[in-house]
Formats: sequence, C-alpha cells, structure tokens
Amino acid sequence: DKIVSAIDSDIEIIFDNFNNKEFENKIVDKIGIKDNVISIKPMDSQLEPGLKYVDNICSTIRKHLSDDDQYGFYSIIANYVIKVD
Repeated sequence: DKIVSAIDSDIEIIFDNFNNKEFENKIVDKIGIKDNVISIKPMDSQLEPGLKYVDNICSTIRKHLSDDDQYGFYSIIANYVIKVD
C-alpha cells in the first residue's frame, strides 16, 4: 500500500502468489482500488522470469536490512533503492 501510494504514475502490478486465494484476493481488493493501479494480479515467480528477478532483488534488500548480506550484493543496487515510509 505504501509503495503504490508513493508512485506518481499509472502502474500494473504483478505479485508473487502465496497459494492462498483468500489472502491474494485481499491484496487485490486493497491495492487494486488505488487510482494509479491499472491492473493487479498474482503470478508464480518460478514461472515468470521478471517476477523471479524482482523476488531476488527483494531478497537482497531483506538480507541487507537484517545484516545478512554476506556477499555485498546490496551495494550493486543501493543507488536504485528508495525507502518508502
């Protein structure tokens, strides 16, 4: 919700499915009503290369925030990361 609200342009959202339709529908219902959301749908990151790529970036950020980035991958993306409060 915070990320979507921080984006000024129209967006199409694909998020990794959770194999829990009820939870996925709650995400679609809550985020899909935002004015800038053109579409939103869950997909399987194991089948969608672009989503898998984004999932890896998120993992890198998560490891950095938990001080577990032992290989320093975060330094590669640090200039492109924007914190959303």
